[in-house]
Amino acid sequence: MSSLKLTADGGGGTVAIKGPASTTGNNPFELIVPGTASGTILTSNSSVGKILQVKSVTKTDTFTTTSSSNYVDITGLSVSITPAANSKILVMGVLQTSNSVAGSRNHFRLYRDSNAIAIGDARSNRARSTFTSETNGGGGEMRNSALIHLDENHGGNGSTAITYKWRAAAIDGNTLQVNMSVADSDSASYGTVPSFLTVMEVAA
Repeated sequence: MSSLKLTADGGGGTVAIKGPASTTGNNPFELIVPGTASGTILTSNSSVGKILQVKSVTKTDTFTTTSSSNYVDITGLSVSITPAANSKILVMGVLQTSNSVAGSRNHFRLYRDSNAIAIGDARSNRARSTFTSETNGGGGEMRNSALIHLDENHGGNGSTAITYKWRAAAIDGNTLQVNMSVADSDSASYGTVPSFLTVMEVAA
């Protein structure tokens, strides 16, 4: 591995730029020196770490379910992407939720196709979830849950689409509500809000 050494003007040592241990194929790895415009930076022609594609969905309408034993799809919060075999998927999302009855717990899971991911370990009878929320009361209450998860083993092959989605269960019963406050009263002091799901393919 060869290197280029730069000596400090005032002495006191050197700075070295070393080549990588190996490169893929016959394409040379290049460091691209920026021009003179303000704000430009040193870049490379490597694809590692680059964002290859972005898929996103915003849900602005509401959703409810009374399902307590089964996790059900939250309509309008699923995204399909077709990633390369050696890439990674960065998943980001926000859920805004409540329950119709104070003290009731909602549970949410992130799914990759039919597999729940980004959930806690199995511990006795506890539900394995990505998020949980409990309604404490107050007609205008709503809970925010935010996710940033790197899916390093998505199993994609470059030709088959993978679907990421939110699923939910009203574990304690009553009505789980998405993009709604507890009472959802028709008043200016009660808001209408969105929820989100975004996936980004990152070159490995």
